[in-house]
Amino acid sequence: MDILLQLENLLYEDAAEDRHGPEYHELMVLERRHLDALTRAAGEETVEKLTDVQDELIQARLVRAFFYGLRLGAALLEY
Repeated sequence: MDILLQLENLLYEDAAEDRHGPEYHELMVLERRHLDALTRAAGEETVEKLTDVQDELIQARLVRAFFYGLRLGAALLEY
């Protein structure tokens, strides 16, 4: 089994929008509405700063989750 190929496939698997269910798309619409309301209330610059920080936090969480998954996978291979 080529683990690097599997990891690459996994990374791109969710990239296609059609793989997400209707709940995901509803959440995307709701997020957009909230961001639009926040932009009107606080201004575009503030919202941009907020979303930049949120993006960085999400990236850090994804990397952490990825490494936890690798650790779990390595532990399972030992059994």
